[in-house]
Amino acid sequence: MTCFFQIGNELLSQNLLLSWVSVAQFVELREAAEKAARAQAEAQTGSREVLLADIYSALPGHIWRDAKAPNAASTIEIATESAAMVLDHDVADLLDVAKRNGVRTVLTSDTYFTRNELTDFLTQAGLAAERIPEALYISNEHGRPKWRDLFDLVLSDLAESPSDVVHVGDNVDADVNPCAMRGMAHIFYDKWSALPRALKKEFPGQASRRANWMLSGGDHGLTGLRSRLARRSPATIDKGHDPYWVYGATTLAPLFATYASWVAKTAAQENGAPVFGIMREGRFFITFGRGRF
Repeated sequence: MTCFFQIGNELLSQNLLLSWVSVAQFVELREAAEKAARAQAEAQTGSREVLLADIYSALPGHIWRDAKAPNAASTIEIATESAAMVLDHDVADLLDVAKRNGVRTVLTSDTYFTRNELTDFLTQAGLAAERIPEALYISNEHGRPKWRDLFDLVLSDLAESPSDVVHVGDNVDADVNPCAMRGMAHIFYDKWSALPRALKKEFPGQASRRANWMLSGGDHGLTGLRSRLARRSPATIDKGHDPYWVYGATTLAPLFATYASWVAKTAAQENGAPVFGIMREGRFFITFGRGRF
């Protein structure tokens, strides 16, 4: 969703959309086009799986500057998604541990991106090609989403019983429930659940309001980072203090980091003079110098 605002802004800047189409309107049309493409696919094949090209074909033709614009827009969306990818080192390390111990690994994905595009995403994010599992099951290749029956295909190809497979995923509907139904062991890697404030106030449901907040930059991964930090308190912290860690990671840290960044930039503009932050008790808290902290 956040990427759609960035894509819309890029489309306008490259003159691919007609001038009367706003960023917020593009986002709403992009969402509607995906629903329409999936509905059409289901009516024709019984599966709601589509490719990105199908989605852009479902967008109304009168929003584009010319006939080549939809293909260019699709390329922009792929590039935007790729730029937004961040390697999760914990998951990458888990792949390495499994490989060292001779455990077979496969990746599953519910997506409208192709195999090559997904592989490019992983490598662009920093996962070396040799670390990517050979087996990659993509919903649009098989016409099977994870929530329905993609795991049946995985189990069949692996020739393993459900009880001998462990699945790690971050979506209850796509990763937890299907595994529970099949007796597969599963680990819920919850890293995206944002605080109510982030969902209701910082990123409101109405697309036009979100456009005003995010403009062309999106949230730069801030919501995901806050959610992940909230669930990763250091082992050295007493578990009874976890609520304080969560509050700091999700509420205070973004504010302090933003303020510290502003102070550092301002200090750099003011001849690089050192800036000393003083705590309420009078102790020195942080020292800024020459734009670095």
